[in-house]
Amino acid sequence: MEKIIVVGSSGHAKVVIDIIEKERRFTIIGLTDPFKQPYIEVLGYKILGGQREIPRLIDKFGIDGAIIAIGNNWNRYLVFNEIKQCCPDLKFVTGVHPFSHVGREVSIGDGSVIMPGAVINNGAKIGRFCIVNTAASIDHECVLEDFTSVAPGATLGGGVKVGKHSTISLGAKVIDKISIAEHVVVGAGAVVVNNLPDRVVAYGSPARIIRQRIVGE
Repeated sequence: MEKIIVVGSSGHAKVVIDIIEKERRFTIIGLTDPFKQPYIEVLGYKILGGQREIPRLIDKFGIDGAIIAIGNNWNRYLVFNEIKQCCPDLKFVTGVHPFSHVGREVSIGDGSVIMPGAVINNGAKIGRFCIVNTAASIDHECVLEDFTSVAPGATLGGGVKVGKHSTISLGAKVIDKISIAEHVVVGAGAVVVNNLPDRVVAYGSPARIIRQRIVGE
C-alpha cells in the first residue's frame, strides 16, 4: 500500500484517519501539525512535525502522498499552498468511507473526503479538497467547486452548484438548481430557495442574506 501522511490532528483528522483505515488503500506513516509537540500520538499515530518537515519526511519514510485533514475551508487552502511551495510534486489522495454511497459518473477531485453515510448521486462533480460530511446528501448533477464543505445532515437538491470555499452548514437544505457563489456561508438549518452571491452569510427559512463576509473570515 502507498505510504501517506495526514496533515492535521484535530477531531476532523481523527475521522479522516478512520476513513483511511477502513478503506485499506494507504498506510499512514504519521501526522503533521505545527501547533503540537512532535511525537504526541493521535489514534496511535505520531505527530512528526509541521508542514515544513514534509520534504524531510518524504526522504526518510518514502512517502507517496498526503491528505489534508483540516475542516476549515480557508485554512485547508492555505495549508495546501504551503505544502505545494515546498513539495510541488506531492500527490494528494482522496478518502471515501466504505459506508458512503457514490453513484455512477460521479467525479471526486484530489484531496477530497467523503464521510460515512454521505450520499452522492449520479453525475455529481466533487472538486478538489472538498468535504462531504457525515450523512450529507448531494443529489444528481450537483457541482461542488474546490475547497467547499457540506456539513453533517445537509441536503442539496439536483443540479445545485456550490462555489469555491463555500460552506453549507449543519442540516441546511438547498432546493434544486440553486447557485451558491464563492466564499458563502449558509447557516445551520437554513432553507435556500434563491441564488446567493459571493461573500455573504445567509440563514433562516427561507434563507436571507444577513451580511457580507471577508475572504478567509
